[in-house]
Parts: sequence; structure tokens; C-alpha cells
Amino acid sequence: MVWLWILMTAVMALLLGLDLFVLNRRPERIGPAEAVGWAFFWFALAGACNGALWFMHTHDLLGLRAATGLHADEAAQQFLAAFLTESALGLDTVFVLSAVFAHRRTPERVQHRVLFYGLLVALPVRGLLIGSIGGLVNTWHWTRIAFGVLLVLAALRMILVRQENTDPEKNLFVRLTQKALPMTDRHIGTSLVTREKGRWAWTPLMGVLLLVETADVIFAFDSVPAAFAMTDSPFIVFSGNCFALLCLRSLFFALRGLTAWIRYVKLGLAAILAYCAVTIALPAEGRPHSYVSLAFIASALVAGFGAALIFPKRGPVPTVSPLGEDAERIARLTLRQARKLIVLVVGFTVVGLGILMLIGPGPGLLVVPIGLAVLASEFVWARRLLNHYTERATKMGKRAGNALAQRSHPWLIAPVIGGTIAGIWAIIHFGWLAPKLILPGSVPLLIGEAVWAVLTVHRHRELKRRRMNPTAPVPEVKPSESSAA
Repeated sequence: MVWLWILMTAVMALLLGLDLFVLNRRPERIGPAEAVGWAFFWFALAGACNGALWFMHTHDLLGLRAATGLHADEAAQQFLAAFLTESALGLDTVFVLSAVFAHRRTPERVQHRVLFYGLLVALPVRGLLIGSIGGLVNTWHWTRIAFGVLLVLAALRMILVRQENTDPEKNLFVRLTQKALPMTDRHIGTSLVTREKGRWAWTPLMGVLLLVETADVIFAFDSVPAAFAMTDSPFIVFSGNCFALLCLRSLFFALRGLTAWIRYVKLGLAAILAYCAVTIALPAEGRPHSYVSLAFIASALVAGFGAALIFPKRGPVPTVSPLGEDAERIARLTLRQARKLIVLVVGFTVVGLGILMLIGPGPGLLVVPIGLAVLASEFVWARRLLNHYTERATKMGKRAGNALAQRSHPWLIAPVIGGTIAGIWAIIHFGWLAPKLILPGSVPLLIGEAVWAVLTVHRHRELKRRRMNPTAPVPEVKPSESSAA
């Protein structure tokens, strides 16, 4: 099964390279007709992928049929259902992408390049998310019920017309990126970095790219669980997501001027989310057949497009839900109360686990503030506790930073990273956790350790240079860097 993921990843990398560096090598404005043509091209490739899946299931190539437990017809129908679900729910991203490009005044000729650059980040992130959610829903059934509740809340959000956050100063990833390099105000073609006053700087295109991909990650938390209502196979969900993203980012240029019209389609999308919420919570033997799911998705989309044709759609983008102000008020109140309940349950659970880790083995000092941070998003008393903890931690971090500024321990890199890899191998080898659960979580951990290793080597070189040249200034060690070490 691993070879199938590698093969699909290689195919996606080849298609993106073909689009970015061959077919659309020069940045140009994409018109509606050309956008529809590209969308049909990617749709045809999705059909070819579905045919390949059917063929591989028929002949059990690479052990695919044994891995998924599906017949060829079932696999093809589930791929189509997952592909259509992701494509339909992705229509809501037109609001966000249009708002980001308009607010940041992104030139039309580089918008296609931004969207397809973003796929280089979106597809790996989707892969990790799909692997994690697939491991959860296929291991513990109660997680299906939890995702069903989240999809009900997503359906309520779908009927609201939200004012999207397009301010880069409020985006966490933009702020973190600006700490590494400053961001200039000048557009430099399709470049993401440039040199300004003798030093490297991000171009505004990087800020736009980060805003677009942040929105994509947020939407993925709705669409990916919805796709698992159509199939239990993470590989089918991933392959359907890949081609759906290609179709949607091409079709954006034909839909970006129809945001007022698309808001009525959101009613059909909310119905699809509600259907997926019910379906994912059902046991395997009680779920509707793929034919039923495909028929419901098609009916919901037809109803949404029908409402868009019947009701007026002229004028600026509306700020009220198509169901009216009363329905919007009820939906917002329901979402607010549900958010508080979810934050309360998740926050207390994390704090409780942290307290248990304080008594027994485990990083309780790190887990407890994470739970407080979750609670602080809704409750004032938790915010006060978190502020008190943060002040004490900051003082301790400064003292530790001053101590670490005088020494470094690069010899710890190999034991720490080697021990982590050995621990992951032991967990998988002895069967303590399924590989589909431990592998998605281990990737961010190894990335964090790699960043820590780079910072440690950099600090060691600076201190060594300081010893060789005592008149050089002492390198400043920030508390965040010292705590990371």
C-alpha cells in the first residue's frame, strides 16, 4: 500500500511540474473560458485515475484489493463520491480566495501561479491529515461520532456568509514567516523572495500564498471527514482530494465573479455536510450504498444551483445568510454555544492528562498549558491562569537563555533524533499503536527536532567563533530559541 501512496505523490508532482513549468510557464491572466477548459482537463485525468483504480482492483495489482477490501466497482464508485464531495465543498473556498486576492491587490496574471504553488504545500498537508483521520476513524468508532458532530457544526457555518480574515497581520503563519525574513511591499513578478537594501525579504506574494493555504487547511478539516463518510480507504480519499483540488483551483477563475450567486449554492453544500455527518457516524453495515450517496450529492448540488437561478443574484456580495437574518442569528447562537461546550470538554481533558503526567512519567509541564490555552479561547478564568503561567515561564526561559548563551550541546543531536526514531520503530514493531496512527504524528515531531538541531549547530558555530575572536559581539539568544533547544 505504501507504493501506491508513493506512486500517487509522484504523479501529482509530475502534473504540478507540467502545469507550472511547461503549460503555464509564463504568468498570464486566466479567463473564464480557459479556466473551464483546464477544469475539464483535470476532470478527465480524474476519470483516468478512477479507471486505473478500477483496473488495479480488478487484477489486484500491488495488493490494492486486499488492502482496501473493495471490489472494483465499489472502489470506483467510492472514488467518484469522494471526488465529488471534495469538489462540491471546495466551492466555498471561492469566497476566501476572492477576498484574499482583492484585499492584497494581487495582479491577475500571477494568481494562477499562487494557487498552484500552494498545491505544493496543500497536498502534503492533506496527506498527513487524511492519514491521521483515517487511522482514527478506522480504529475507534467513537471518533466517527465526534467527526459527525463537527460536520453538523460545519453545516451550520456553511449557511452563514462570513467576513473572511484577509489581514496578514492577524495570520499566525504570516507573523512567524516575517520573523525569519522581513516582507517588502513591492510585487516582484512571481518571485516569493527578493533582495532589498542588501538583505533577503519576502515579497507580498508570499503573504498571499500563506493566507490562501491557511484557509485551505481550515476548509480541509470539514471536507476530509466528509470524504470519509463516502469511503473507509485513506488512499481513495487522498487521490480524490488531489484531483478535486486541481479542478477547483482551475475553476476558480471562472467563478470568482459569481460570489453573490454562489451563496445560494451554499444551501446545497450545507445539506451535503449534514448528510455526511449522519453517514460517517453509522456502522459500516448501516451506511448507504455509494449509489445513494452519489444521488444525494447530485440532488443537493442541483437544488443549490436551482436556488441560485431562481433568487436574485445581482449587486455586491451580500452580508446576510440566504436563509435570512433570523436563521443566521439562530445558527450563530448555536455555533457559539457548541464551541464553548467543545472547548470545555477538550480543554479539561488535556489539562487532566497533563496533571496525570505530572504525577507519572510524561511532559506534564508542557501539556497543562496547552489545555489552558484551549480553555482560554472561551473562558476568562483560564486566560488569567494561562497569563500567570506564561509570565513565570518567560522569566525561566530568559534565565535559561542566558545560561545557554555561554554553551551549546551539539552532541545531543544524534542521541535525541536517534532515540526518537528508535522509539517510533519500537512502537510500530511491538504493535503498541497502529502505524497509521503513529506515522502522521511522528512527522511533525521529527521536523521540530530537525529545526532544533539546526539552531543548536548554528549556536555552536557562533560560540566557537566568539572564542576565536573575543572582541566579536555575543550572539543574542531569544527565549523561544533557548526553549526550543
